[in-house]
Amino acid sequence: MIVSLAHNLPDKNHGHALYPDQPQLNFDQIAPDSQIDLAVYGHTHQQLLRYTSNGQVILNPGSIGQAYSPRPHLQTTTYADYALLQLNDGAITDLDLRQVPYDVSAELSLAKQQQLPYPEVYTKLRHTGATSTHNAAYLKQFEQRHDYQQEVAEFLHKYRHQH
Repeated sequence: MIVSLAHNLPDKNHGHALYPDQPQLNFDQIAPDSQIDLAVYGHTHQQLLRYTSNGQVILNPGSIGQAYSPRPHLQTTTYADYALLQLNDGAITDLDLRQVPYDVSAELSLAKQQQLPYPEVYTKLRHTGATSTHNAAYLKQFEQRHDYQQEVAEFLHKYRHQH
């Protein structure tokens, strides 16, 4: 069995092409090589199982940290989505899409302990499900407050001298 893994489309890591409501033609692009049996992607954060026009399996396991549903009453910040996939003799013999609750308070405590960057943004995400990934103005205030640019510069300097 040949499996491909991609964030989104093989040649494009952004956009809405693989949202579940998009045309079949978009999904056919995720496995352009006819040798691919299973194409796994994650960009949309929505669990999905479907097929290309050639019968190749397409799987999005969802997201552990930022599961998404377009239906507001199903959108939750306290569940982790993932898939369990069993392969035997070149075939998918079991596939289980799971949605598991987790303790948000424990997650936030661990994030604080590990000194996760942007703690305020992460706390907001965990409590409300509201993402700020593309809100540059909002993120800039935390970037300046915590001096993240300097931290990244120091990391890159250290990395370059080690390699």
